[in-house]
Amino acid sequence: NRGKPDKSKKSQRLFQFSLGKSCYIQTLGFGDWYFKDHETYVFSRTGVKIESPRTRHVDGDPVAFVRTLKATRGKNIWLLGGGELNWLFLNHNLIDEIMLSVQPICLGSGIGLFGGRRTDAAINFKLAGSKPFLNGAILLHYKRGDTIPAEANGGEQ
Repeated sequence: NRGKPDKSKKSQRLFQFSLGKSCYIQTLGFGDWYFKDHETYVFSRTGVKIESPRTRHVDGDPVAFVRTLKATRGKNIWLLGGGELNWLFLNHNLIDEIMLSVQPICLGSGIGLFGGRRTDAAINFKLAGSKPFLNGAILLHYKRGDTIPAEANGGEQ
């Protein structure tokens, strides 16, 4: 599926997409704006030229912005990344599910899923499903479980 979200009925429950500036710029290179039917928020402290419909630049506090969205909109938010936003939202209890695509290729380098940062606590996720693809990729779907404070876990993450 080349990293693009599923446009099936199940994905229609998605309300908006959030991503960082680098991820946004990369996504623009995929051709037609794939998220044209959804509100999209691009987080950047340095500004970004918006070139897609229904897309807005957010330069304020991403945590406060997403908390407001979750409280007022009541629908799902799909965070596409990058690593720093992933870490920030995970560390502030704003990630309920993770859908992780494992590709059959070793790049040798790249951006860590959480930008190389650690969380303040161990956060358990439980496998909710998986889907293999003909190219060897696997989509893993995890739902959030319990959070274990770092001090209760001997400081280990």
